[in-house]
Amino acid sequence: VISFLQRNIFFVQILQLNTIILRYQTLRHLVCNKYLRVGLKSFTPGQQNSSGLRVESKFYTKKYQMPQYGEINYWNERYKEQPNCFEWYQGYSALKPLLNDFLPKKGHNLQVGVGTSLVQQDMAEDNYELITNLDYSDVAIDQMKEQCPSHLQSKLVYQVADCRDMEMFEDDSFDGVFDKGTLDAILCGDESYSNAEKLLRECYRVLKPDRYYMVITYGDPESRLQHFKMEGAPFDVKYYTL
Repeated sequence: VISFLQRNIFFVQILQLNTIILRYQTLRHLVCNKYLRVGLKSFTPGQQNSSGLRVESKFYTKKYQMPQYGEINYWNERYKEQPNCFEWYQGYSALKPLLNDFLPKKGHNLQVGVGTSLVQQDMAEDNYELITNLDYSDVAIDQMKEQCPSHLQSKLVYQVADCRDMEMFEDDSFDGVFDKGTLDAILCGDESYSNAEKLLRECYRVLKPDRYYMVITYGDPESRLQHFKMEGAPFDVKYYTL
């Protein structure tokens, strides 16, 4: 039984990246680390091995810069360099059954961290009534406004805003909230846990009681579900693996 004060979180894990996370963990690093050290073997020519060529194996460490997914400067530069729309994780065709089940078409839905995704356009084409799309990158929002088809402009609102502080919206404003990779990106930045809590508390606040906040993530359950255990924001969690 869900009380009137509870909101629901529908947690969707994209399973295919688990192998990458495990590979990173094998190297004693998480996917969100700023640097990933990868062991590389070098071979000395002229030495024999079992196939007739002797080699001397040496183990080196090479440092790679990981993308700064939690930083606005990274996203602004990325959107300037890659102005075409890009769909993170999954598009509407794959997510449609879940979106249709948990986000009402007749109502006002909120997407936090739209980037240059087109999933909201496909939703609007499929008779979703009204979707507000937020991103803290003004570059992304300008691009999305410019390419939005005229016949969908009454259904799609694009707004520059930081989803960690949505003071422009009153409590209980939205019939559904969805997040396709935004929590993941925040957890790859500085002060990740505190920023994740700010995001989740704000989503809880603006979501109407007994409605759903749908999170699409590559994170494993243990690393993500812990963030929804907050005092004063009692999410009732459903979990689904895609």
